Amino acid sequence: MSLTDGNLGRHIEVLAGEGLVGITKGYENRRPRTWVTITDSGYAAFTAEMAVLKQVLSQFEQRGQPPP
Repeated sequence: MSLTDGNLGRHIEVLAGEGLVGITKGYENRRPRTWVTITDSGYAAFTAEMAVLKQVLSQFEQRGQPPP
């Protein structure tokens, strides 16, 4: 799966709008660049999401193999 620059930019804007990432725009060697950093809120949300995924995985693993 690949994203266009515009599509990726839109995803980043949505995350920034929710306060999950910070955006810094600038130039590097005369080329426009965008730097994205995770915020404290973003890190907390990511940590919470990972905890839920671990729980789902644990429940899946406890079910064992289905009968043949």
